[in-house]
Order: sequence, then C-alpha cells, then structure tokens
Amino acid sequence: REEEILDQIKGLLKSLSIPEAVLVDLKDRFQKSHDSEQRFHKEAIASLRCEYDRIQRQLSNLLDLRISESITPNEYDEKAMSLKSRQEEINESVKLHTEADKNFGTTVSYLLDLTSRAYQLFESSKADQKRQIINFLLSNLSLKGKKLDYKLKEPFAAIVHANSCSEWLPGSDSNRRPTR
Repeated sequence: REEEILDQIKGLLKSLSIPEAVLVDLKDRFQKSHDSEQRFHKEAIASLRCEYDRIQRQLSNLLDLRISESITPNEYDEKAMSLKSRQEEINESVKLHTEADKNFGTTVSYLLDLTSRAYQLFESSKADQKRQIINFLLSNLSLKGKKLDYKLKEPFAAIVHANSCSEWLPGSDSNRRPTR
C-alpha cells in the first residue's frame, strides 16, 4: 500500500535531520573553506597577471631590439611566438580561476538546510513535489515485498551515516574544540 511505502520514506527523511548546533558548525566550516579557496584564486590571478605584464614588457623590449636590428627577424619571431604562447596559457589559467564556483558556500549552506528540513518539506508537499524529493534523494528504487529498496545518493548517505554514529563531529568536545 502507498501509505506503507510513504511511512518508510518518511522514516528515511527523519534520519536526514541534522542537529542545529552541528548544522551551524558545518556551515561555518564550509564557509571558512570556501573563503580560503577564494583567497587562493585571487592570489593566483594576481600572480598570473603580474607574469602576463612582465611578458608584455619583454615583448615590447624584444620589438625594440628588432627595430634597432640588434636581433634577426627569425630570432624575433621565435622568441615572440614563445612569449605569446605563454601569455595564452596565462589567459586560460586566469579564466579557470575566475570561473571557480563563487557560490559554493551558499549552495552548500542551502543544501544542508534543505536536507535537514527534508521531512517537513515532504510532509507539506503535493504528490509531484514529493516525487521530485524522492528522485533527488534516492536512486534504484524497487519494491521487495512490502519493503522499499533504494540507494541513497551522496551526500545524503553520509548524513544518514553520521546520524547513526554516536557523535556528529568526532574529535571535538562540546565547545567544538579539538580534543587532544
């Protein structure tokens, strides 16, 4: 019966609840990690731009040498091509650093909130929304007799596992200080 299956799903959704103190701590840790990653990207971009500018000065000096006929056209072409190639590599690296996910911290925070509230959201949802929640959390759904068989997607499986452990944040005392 549908009610029996829904009861199994509700039980699973209840196991996704994250204690409020842990939720706050996890969000803080993710945000600090994200901030550190953003600093890394900014520093990398600044370094790459300095290198790009240095190469641009070398190209200008190289052109001056060619104009004064201090180097041959072949020497100029070879060196200029090498420097321009490096500039293209730098541009590509800057692009990769710039496109790094700036919304990661917000996304993780939102995902943790939604996960922790999954049961309440499921309870207040219509049939189509319930189906979407189920598809978002579970894969390989099947029935084995009256028991729902499924695979819980990550990171939700890790949350259920953490809830089944005696401690959410092992290695920390009640004040969230590392134990020695």
